[in-house]
Amino acid sequence: MFQTHPLRKGRASLPFNYYCVTNVSHNRQPILTSLEIAQIIINNIYLFDKKKM
Repeated sequence: MFQTHPLRKGRASLPFNYYCVTNVSHNRQPILTSLEIAQIIINNIYLFDKKKM
């Protein structure tokens, strides 16, 4: 059975709310250096959520 990480216990995702998303990159390389790259990442997060992967 899938077990939830203790930090997620009691958290809920609410529709139409804003959330802060953090990322980690190899050797702290900046990856969100342009609006175009940020939009690609955001679109992929949206598609991932839509498919419920």
